[in-house]
Amino acid sequence: MNFLQALGLTLFLTGTFLIKRNDKKNKSSRQASYRVAKNKNVLERIKQKDKKIVFFTASWCGHCKKLEKDNVFLNLEEKLKGKNISVLKFDVGNGGEHVIVRKKLKIDSFPTIRLYSENGTVVPYDGERTADKIANFVLA
Repeated sequence: MNFLQALGLTLFLTGTFLIKRNDKKNKSSRQASYRVAKNKNVLERIKQKDKKIVFFTASWCGHCKKLEKDNVFLNLEEKLKGKNISVLKFDVGNGGEHVIVRKKLKIDSFPTIRLYSENGTVVPYDGERTADKIANFVLA
């Protein structure tokens, strides 16, 4: 095998690996795209007068990662389907604009879970972090 053939094979194998790896990333982001809101819209979305359960998370937080791993967001959405209640997740655990959002909303731990009602009432959730328990809280 000459140098060009070896280089071609290496590029082919690397490209195949990157494509497969990106496919996995794209698949998970497609599943999450309807419930993970853009951080620049956090404050605007919170102000909207609709009922919503909001998870303020940090990508580095172990408890937040467990929520994702346990499919709490997906299971909660399923339990609240047809109830006209949004399930939102905002990652506000990094610097920059996230610091401003955390200060304005007084978020000092992760995950912070809050229920926002149509009339503007905000109720923090401090219970068990399972879809069943959170759904019971939201529907009470």
